[in-house]
Amino acid sequence: MFKSVIESKHTRTIVSGNGDVVLRCHIGMYRKDDWKRIFSVFLVESGDNSDMIYHQYGGIIDPILLYLNYGTPSDSVSSIMDMLSEIKNKYWIQKPDISLIDPNGDIATVPLTQGKVAIVNKEMEQWVLQWKWHAYLCNDSLFYAGRRADIGSSKRVQMHRAIIDPTDGMDCDHINGNALDNRVQNLRSCTRAQNAMNTGKGKNNTSGYKGVNWNCSHKAWIARIMTGNKHIFLGDYETPLDAARAYNVAAIKYHGEFARLNILPDTPGGSPSFT
Repeated sequence: MFKSVIESKHTRTIVSGNGDVVLRCHIGMYRKDDWKRIFSVFLVESGDNSDMIYHQYGGIIDPILLYLNYGTPSDSVSSIMDMLSEIKNKYWIQKPDISLIDPNGDIATVPLTQGKVAIVNKEMEQWVLQWKWHAYLCNDSLFYAGRRADIGSSKRVQMHRAIIDPTDGMDCDHINGNALDNRVQNLRSCTRAQNAMNTGKGKNNTSGYKGVNWNCSHKAWIARIMTGNKHIFLGDYETPLDAARAYNVAAIKYHGEFARLNILPDTPGGSPSFT
C-alpha cells in the first residue's frame, strides 16, 4: 500500500506506491507518532479530486472526519485506518510487561518541566519518552509527573498510573513517598484510604512528627491516628518524641504495610518523612 515513510524532525510523511503524498503527520508536542493523537493531520491527494483536509486539535482520530475523496466512502475509511495501523506498527513503542522488569536493574531519568526529573526503570524509558511530561505540584512541596490526556484537554495522565495501570477506582501509591520515583518496585495499587495512610506529616505540623501535635487544653503533646474514617486518641505525652513512638506503634497496628513511620533519633531506619 505504501512506498515509504519519510521521517524528519517535526513530521512523518507516508508516500503511496506511485509517489503521491498520502498522509503527512505533524508531530507537534509529541516525541513520536501517537497513532490515536496526532496534533495536525494533512490528507493530500493528487489528480482531479485534489483536496486537503486540515484536522487541528483532533484528539482521538475520527475516520469519518478524515474522509478522503477518492474511491467510495467505505474505501476511504478503510484506507485511513490502514494508514493509522501502519503508523502504529512502525513507530509506536508498546509498554513493557511490568512483571518482567528487573527491580535491581538500571534506572533512567525523564526530564520534566520546572527543572524537575522523574525516574523510571530502564526498560520503561523508551515507552515513557514518547510523550512530553510536565511536573505538577500536588501540595506545597510534592511534585508528580503528568501529561495532558489530549491536545486542548484539561484531563491529565499521571505517569505512575500509566505505568502500573491500576483498576478503576483504585489509587497508585509511591511506597517511599517520592512521587517522582516511578520505578515499578516503588508503585503499588491501593485504595484511597491506604494511599492516605502513606502520606507524610501535614504542612502545619510543628512537632516534626506525623500524628503528633501540641494540645493547649491538655498542656501536653498528644498522639492520634486516623483509621476507618475516624481518629483514635493515643494519649498525652511530655515530649513529642514519646508521642511519635506511640504513633509508630499504632501505625504498624492499624496501617500495616502502608504505615508511614516517624524517623526517631534512637531508632535507625523507618520510612522517610515527606511533607
